Amino acid sequence: MTQKRKNALLLVMLCSILAVAFTSSADALTTGTLTASATSNNSVIAVSGSGFNASETVHVGLLNKTDSTSVYNFTETVTTDSAGNFSANLTLPTNVYGTFNMTAYTSTVAAYTEYTISQAVTAITVTPDDSNIIAVNGTGFNASETVALTLADSAGTTVYTFANSTKTDARGNFSSTTVIIPTNLTGSYTLVASTSSATANATITLPDLTGSTGATGATGVAGENGVAGEQGASADSTIEYAAIALSVVAIAVAVLAIMKKH
Repeated sequence: MTQKRKNALLLVMLCSILAVAFTSSADALTTGTLTASATSNNSVIAVSGSGFNASETVHVGLLNKTDSTSVYNFTETVTTDSAGNFSANLTLPTNVYGTFNMTAYTSTVAAYTEYTISQAVTAITVTPDDSNIIAVNGTGFNASETVALTLADSAGTTVYTFANSTKTDARGNFSSTTVIIPTNLTGSYTLVASTSSATANATITLPDLTGSTGATGATGVAGENGVAGEQGASADSTIEYAAIALSVVAIAVAVLAIMKKH
């Protein structure tokens, strides 16, 4: 047997040994347990696992159910306790929806569970819906986009635009955005939350805050006397002399009349 043939045979034997070793190593992975559940924050899930080695880092990810290709690897660090168990809250990826095989694994242990990430329906809620001061919450929008809030009448015409817009989080949600509606608007209106990609509405009823007209007030206290006016101008002396002359003439005429009678 030539040296070249010996080398080729040796290479084949080495590959066979490595293949057997790799298969044995894969078969040696212990199966642990993994559970995942939603939390009150729809951007976060709670995961827990058992059957792992103590104090080791566990990698958690999502796999495609059809071909087991990797879809997403969670970035949070997960470490087992002294009993080989772990629990953690993980932030879901944005714009990834569907049913996946979730996997948690180390170099010696692997665990799987099925998990569905549902896309939220675009909607808003208002609390309360019969006040001019309300809190607005929204779901199902795109991530990290600005949400404009407006008020429309029954014809769909915008009657008021709120100055305080809001922004969605990494899951396309926003919460507890407080808006104050002018008190001169009363009756039924539609609150509109809109972005460049979606719109959601909610009906609100605005109360009449004007109130009834009050009773007529009592008559007020009389005011103080006014200031005295200025003294009038002196009479013209020519007029005074004319009046005296007329008086003398009248007396003379009267005397003459009496004398004629006698």
